Amino acid sequence: ATGGALIAMQEPLPLTNFGTSPDPLADYLSNTWGITYNNDIVIDPDSNQPIVAVANSYSPHLITEKLQGLVSFYPTARSLAVSTNSSGAYATPLVITIDRAWGETDFDALQNNQVSYDQSLDFPGPLTLVVAIEDPVRKSRLVVFGDSDFASDSFYGQYANGDMLINAIDWAAQQENLIHLTAKEPITRTLNMPSNTAQLLIGFML
Repeated sequence: ATGGALIAMQEPLPLTNFGTSPDPLADYLSNTWGITYNNDIVIDPDSNQPIVAVANSYSPHLITEKLQGLVSFYPTARSLAVSTNSSGAYATPLVITIDRAWGETDFDALQNNQVSYDQSLDFPGPLTLVVAIEDPVRKSRLVVFGDSDFASDSFYGQYANGDMLINAIDWAAQQENLIHLTAKEPITRTLNMPSNTAQLLIGFML
């Protein structure tokens, strides 16, 4: 098939009902586009709440052009591995964490508030949280997020989160002209993590 747009968002497996069940979307993204969801939860030691990953940098791209210098954040995110293998397609990691962040794979330790970076098990930073993929031959565009909470009612209006989502949708739909309507100064509110966002990880701090 040719043409089409896709916005994909997934939470870490412990916060979903997937368990060991097949995940056709994740398989499709990995096998067809070379974008793999890592089985981890991103820890950002510089964040006030380490399970909330904060964007440290944005790669140059139409989606992020007007977000440089602005904050977006991703509660209970998972990291993405990029190895595009689709002929003619190219991927741009859009959102990158700090170097000291890592992808925690010991979920029991998370529940017990006892996490630390294990280089033999965890994914080292900097980590990719958002990827944009374009295949000009098939006229296809995808944006893959390692988080969905950032776009929830609780967080959409905070900092640049809503701008990131809307820009991604406009770009994937090949409506780049709408991206330039993004406000230069997004509405900023105090970050208040609701208790149901990370039910599994309540009280977790490094």
